[in-house]
Amino acid sequence: LGEALGVAERNTRMLNQSQLGRSLNETINPPIKGLFVYNCNPVVTAPDQNAVIRGMSRDDLFTVVSEQVYTDSTAYADILLPATTFLEHHDVGVSYGTYVVGGVRPVIEARGEARSNPDVFAALGRDMGWADDAFHWNPEEYVRRVAASLTLEEKPADGNVLEAGKPLHVEYPGETPVQFESVWPRTSGGKVNLTPLELGDWPYRFDPVESHEYPLTLISPASSRMVTSTFGEFNYDVLRVTIHPDEAGRRGIDDGDEVRVFNELGDVMCRAEVRSSVRPGVVSMPKGAWRKSSLNGSTSTALCPAHVNVVGGGACYNDARVEVARAE
Repeated sequence: LGEALGVAERNTRMLNQSQLGRSLNETINPPIKGLFVYNCNPVVTAPDQNAVIRGMSRDDLFTVVSEQVYTDSTAYADILLPATTFLEHHDVGVSYGTYVVGGVRPVIEARGEARSNPDVFAALGRDMGWADDAFHWNPEEYVRRVAASLTLEEKPADGNVLEAGKPLHVEYPGETPVQFESVWPRTSGGKVNLTPLELGDWPYRFDPVESHEYPLTLISPASSRMVTSTFGEFNYDVLRVTIHPDEAGRRGIDDGDEVRVFNELGDVMCRAEVRSSVRPGVVSMPKGAWRKSSLNGSTSTALCPAHVNVVGGGACYNDARVEVARAE
């Protein structure tokens, strides 16, 4: 399906999601007039939250959001489509570390008008007049083709197992895989290549981010309560920023105080959590929190820069530098 959609690439512009706010607000040719959001909640996950909100608030931007629940991003949709959950569609899932591949079969019929991603994209392709076979496959065919392309430790995957909705495990000696003991990199020498030629002469280097105006480093780690922004409708009823007692003392901040965390991109109003679990010079605010959890509708991404890593092209969330003050 992805290859078939590629026929339209000459008429589209591939964008880095980490720079969504910049892309929606800058003047480009051709301008972005349509946005389709699926499997994502960019209003609270993409860097520079205020720019994302400004862009998604444009009157001339036609936005479609396919979602299972009403997220912060659905509030900016011109059309909201109901998406199926894992209980309602076929899928193939890969675990962290890729030692297990699991087939997924629906256990209930799709509720209401909910449709899966392949179903929606295939319908769009057909309506656009594309005649590729991929736009006419059924869900079982997608699973079969994915299974046919998979190898587990250079061995073909058993498609019948995945089609039955069961897991496939990578075979390795012993009870659990151990790096460099029972599993090895697939390089010619069996070693990890930290600096492959494709990354240039100096791919990894320390590039310090200095800010005298904003002296604190903001980190936004994951927690056991969320998966990025998933389950945000239930968790983080009150957004908190964790700050070391020394830093809190210098700023006259007590545990539980209402504080303003800010930089040149925006500010977040939340509660202070004074703990020695973070080091001096660092403050921590969980990622994925929804806007309703903060006191002004802004979350940690409102403070994160939109520049990307030169090697992987990913967002540099931990480059955020901030100041914290008691709220007036």
